[in-house]
Amino acid sequence: MDEESPQFQQKTIEFLKVLDDETREEGAIKFGYDLIQLGSHFGFTDQQTINLIGIFLGKGYIRYTSSNHFVVTQLGRQIIKTELPQQGQFLENDTEKKYSIFISHIHENEAVAKKLKEFLTSIFSDEISVFISGDPENIAPGQDWFASIIDGIRQCDCMIILCSPDSVERKWIHFEAGAATILDRKIIPICFAGLNPGALPSPLNFIRRQAIDSDDAEKLKQHFEILVREIGEHTKGNGPLFDVLRSDFYQELQFSHPRNRMPPSVLPRTF
Repeated sequence: MDEESPQFQQKTIEFLKVLDDETREEGAIKFGYDLIQLGSHFGFTDQQTINLIGIFLGKGYIRYTSSNHFVVTQLGRQIIKTELPQQGQFLENDTEKKYSIFISHIHENEAVAKKLKEFLTSIFSDEISVFISGDPENIAPGQDWFASIIDGIRQCDCMIILCSPDSVERKWIHFEAGAATILDRKIIPICFAGLNPGALPSPLNFIRRQAIDSDDAEKLKQHFEILVREIGEHTKGNGPLFDVLRSDFYQELQFSHPRNRMPPSVLPRTF
């Protein structure tokens, strides 16, 4: 097959998609006979298949996880989902990358993370990507969890850290924040569940000026309007009108505060 033809370029996208489908089901693909056979299914010669794998690795669309095994990265999935205006430029030019947000959270705060993801995607639809570790769309069953987290941080433009009294004591939150700091990513801590920015422990206290205090409704609203405008600068538009204070995300933040949790009823003693 002619590598300069639009058909070949389209086949490369389909080939990458099949690799991703296989990865999601099996967890990893080994470089060897099966991969060559898969390439031949798309009409590629053995050498063309080998060359494509080299290109995918070089562009970060796939990565190795262990001896001769690899999986499709988050960036690779974005390439698959993106509609290419000129398919013939697939190998020559990088496709425009979606603005990517990584939500750092602990398992106990997963409900808040999911509501935040729903809120952001309701504004920007498929113009952004939002990574949370508890979403199978981001980490499929069988995938290397740690490597997927690293990929998500590396590809993100902004990290939102959900800071609760419990999460800021976990080493994993500090690890993800440190990785984003080293990569010079935009970091936005959101303090909730009774934690205020002034109480952030070291080293998170170094980014307390960037923190959003969910106890202050008006400031929370102002900060989110700024955040949405900043994201809008990287997308086709600013998205629809919104009010974060009316969102399910804000309700989840409020519910997580100890003062808003209903204590068990205490009935008067009768004799």
